[in-house]
Amino acid sequence: MFIKAEAQYWAGDKAGAYNTTKDAVIYNMERLGIVESELPAGNATRRYQAFFDVRLPGESKFTIADLMQQKYVAMYLQPEQWNDMRRYNYSSKTNGIRYDDVPVYTVAACHNGTGSAIGSPTTFTAEYSLRRPYNLYEAYWTQPDAFGQNAELSPNAWINRLNYDPETEDKYNKKELERLGAYKNHEWLKKRMIWAYNTSGKAVCNDPTEWK
Repeated sequence: MFIKAEAQYWAGDKAGAYNTTKDAVIYNMERLGIVESELPAGNATRRYQAFFDVRLPGESKFTIADLMQQKYVAMYLQPEQWNDMRRYNYSSKTNGIRYDDVPVYTVAACHNGTGSAIGSPTTFTAEYSLRRPYNLYEAYWTQPDAFGQNAELSPNAWINRLNYDPETEDKYNKKELERLGAYKNHEWLKKRMIWAYNTSGKAVCNDPTEWK
């Protein structure tokens, strides 16, 4: 359903994408045993309603970030998440990459820790943004290319490909690794997939000099 919602969104049917996303979220809640009709009256019901008031208030405010963040929640700990994040170039305020003018993996409207979590939406003002871990392959990623002029960390510094298994690939697939330019080359991990280049017309970056 999230895949359907994403297709609807980029096809221009944002109302359909919103409704499909909301249905997907409800189905995921039910999968986890959270069924609105079975919730006890009181705080449990109000928290359920507050969630949708804050996270999915309506199609007029719905963005690709809302969709992909809810997909992340529903698919938590599944490796397919990495494919989504690569497809959106780890889009966040950290690297300045935006789709449909929003950073996909910057989560706004989080509860700020003041007052009740079922209170006014005005208490949901905290924000968290995806950022690359500082210690990730530090020896490989400390070159100037890893740090953008106007970005905390360059979008070009993120891992885009799986590291191959040197125990088997080197032995049985060396010619193919050499053809790809991957053989004993750690820089290959940063080589973008064909769909990750900025050719879709849907993405913008704060620092275009860092977009390859």
